[in-house]
Amino acid sequence: MVSLWFTATTPGRYDIFCAEYCGNGHSRMRGSVSVLSEADYARWAARDSVDDLAAAGLRIAAERGCLRCHTVDGTPHIGPTWAGLYGSQVRLTDGTTVRADDEYLTESMMDPTSQIVAGFVPIMPTYLGQLSGADAGAIVEYIRSLRRKS
Repeated sequence: MVSLWFTATTPGRYDIFCAEYCGNGHSRMRGSVSVLSEADYARWAARDSVDDLAAAGLRIAAERGCLRCHTVDGTPHIGPTWAGLYGSQVRLTDGTTVRADDEYLTESMMDPTSQIVAGFVPIMPTYLGQLSGADAGAIVEYIRSLRRKS
């Protein structure tokens, strides 16, 4: 994973592109950065954005059918439950474990057969090109919010 840091000086919306060849779909890995003025940023930061983002994640997960296979209360189902998932150690079919963090959860949506959770079959479709980065981030935030409730 490559990280990049910069200081934005001019408000606006800027397109961003994947900076290195990383596999299939590389040319479709696009996003955008919204740069706010100091006053607009202060207004944005003052609102309860984390809860708003988690609520959006729940809505998106319901609309995209995620909740047909994943439960949010710990009940076993077709896919792993999201209850208490964020930050936990997940055992994979190859015997290794991985921490369920932002990177792992996002990769699981975009390339669901890359790391299969032990006890589950690889039937989840890819959401690469189907979910925007913002939508995937909102779903991850919703999954993170379930950590507090479990």
